[in-house]
Amino acid sequence: MVVQGDTVLSGPCTLANTFKPDQRVVFRARVIDTATGDALDDKGLTSVVVELGDGTRLQAKYEGHPPGKVAGYYWVVAWAVPADHPTGTLGYKIVATNAKNETATFNPFEAPTSQLMIVK
Repeated sequence: MVVQGDTVLSGPCTLANTFKPDQRVVFRARVIDTATGDALDDKGLTSVVVELGDGTRLQAKYEGHPPGKVAGYYWVVAWAVPADHPTGTLGYKIVATNAKNETATFNPFEAPTSQLMIVK
């Protein structure tokens, strides 16, 4: 398996990595079966979890997006940045698990411009 991921601003689903308190970060992921090249849905995976650097764990769901005018299906979960969240880089990873308990992980590039940033 291989996991592809990104973050978008909730609403217009605009690709972004910089978010302010009270904004909603949408984590999106696609998990590919490397043997077939097919995307894995909720029948092929037991879970896709976003793990934030502060210990928060978010369970993603396999859904069509954007709502109302579906352009694609992927694993999605939204997280509202708390009003009192400290500014700076917030690491995250996306971990996919299949029925055999095998996992694959997406980590954004280490460059600060690729990391999730919380700003005021």
